[in-house]
Amino acid sequence: MKVAVIGAGVMGSGIASAIVLGGHEAIVYDIVPEVLRNSEKLIGSLIREMKGNSDGELGEFHVESSLNEAVKGADIVLEVIIEDLNAKRELYEQLTTYIGQDVPVASNTSTFTVEQLSKDLKIQDRILIAHWVNPPYVIPLVEIARAPWTSEWAVNKITGFLKELGKEPVIVPDIPGLIVNRFNSAVYREALRLVANYNIDPQTIDLVWKKHLAVIFSVTGVLGTMDYVGLDTIVRAASSLSSPSQDEDVKAASLIIDKVSRGELGVKSGLGFYPYSGSDRLSLELSRAHSIRGVLKCLEDVS
Repeated sequence: MKVAVIGAGVMGSGIASAIVLGGHEAIVYDIVPEVLRNSEKLIGSLIREMKGNSDGELGEFHVESSLNEAVKGADIVLEVIIEDLNAKRELYEQLTTYIGQDVPVASNTSTFTVEQLSKDLKIQDRILIAHWVNPPYVIPLVEIARAPWTSEWAVNKITGFLKELGKEPVIVPDIPGLIVNRFNSAVYREALRLVANYNIDPQTIDLVWKKHLAVIFSVTGVLGTMDYVGLDTIVRAASSLSSPSQDEDVKAASLIIDKVSRGELGVKSGLGFYPYSGSDRLSLELSRAHSIRGVLKCLEDVS
């Protein structure tokens, strides 16, 4: 299958790598030449590393600077551009004249709903959300959301393709954040409160996750874990925790806003809560990916 990936950033490059590793063809488009060049190098490196063969065939992929050429003959279009609603809708308007009648368009967004993305567009029945999780060439989960007017064939074509790649598509409600990022937001928010208001160091917070929460939730899930703890116990524990004050939330928000204003963006800038300066981005990416694969393998063995 030929898949056009519109947007050559980290997620777009990762999704293209997953497509090629799954035995399909990926054409990657971006309006910024430098981003496109970097994406081509990154995809090649990721594919070689994931295959474990530095001299082997990379598979079918290439980059394209023309949108028309990128989507020509594509069976599926995956949109992975900036989180700007107008930019996404303008792109879909352009695609109307370039793609065939049987080509679905799936956005990687979790910020906007399918209704917001597609309402009143000529191809609204072919637009849906396929939200991949980073790193997309390793993590199997992909969230699928649809609007009331989304065609069944479009959903089936996307989910069928994802299953061919070895992914696990799950249908979720068409709500902001979907499921993954609603959980992410809640956890990030509480972690920032603990750092900002109680001076708990990042290493301690992450250690609690790595040595307990991540392990337990990986085995039994969130609601399953609540069952093991006992729902009555959960209720009693919750009642002992007062809701955070507005001051706590303000201080927590200021913590991360101040870091961003200083250019401390995390891995991408070389400094966040932890230092990454001097580290090669590709090496960090691959180290993380291999670790995640190991965890997934362990979970398969115990399930």
